[in-house]
Amino acid sequence: MGLNNANPEDVCTPMEFYAHIKDLIKIETDLVDKRLNILLLIQGALMSAHTYSEVLSIKVGVIIVASLTTVTMFFTLKRNAYSIAFILRHWDLFLEGKNLRNTAFPPVWAGSVPVPDFFDKWDDMLFRRYGKYFNSYRTLPIMFLVGWVILLIIDAVQMILWILKI
Repeated sequence: MGLNNANPEDVCTPMEFYAHIKDLIKIETDLVDKRLNILLLIQGALMSAHTYSEVLSIKVGVIIVASLTTVTMFFTLKRNAYSIAFILRHWDLFLEGKNLRNTAFPPVWAGSVPVPDFFDKWDDMLFRRYGKYFNSYRTLPIMFLVGWVILLIIDAVQMILWILKI
């Protein structure tokens, strides 16, 4: 069996596997950053197209395109979060298999050891309670989608008022 077919957990030292996991995490977080930047760029362009358009059918079309890109980006960013969780799970399994503890290595995710204080405890409490709602891969697309729905409602009301000539 060649090295290419070998399981990295079997042939790597803990520090080599640590470096490998850290590189994988960096790649995934870079992807998330790029995708969030693309989301912001697309949403900004579509928002300006909606703002400067005076034709209602174009506004509605822009809202539909923006909503579709927002939903697509939401699921893409969610897949990135699952990939990061998958990588971190492999790190945990590796440590368990080698009978090592996480404290023997610097944190894979943050790159530094946090100093606990009052604000960390407060942040931990808030994160435990509301953290599942305030991840960047969830919050930004949902915020944009809500904004587009509000704009669609405003445009519908304007159209109804125009039809009634009020």
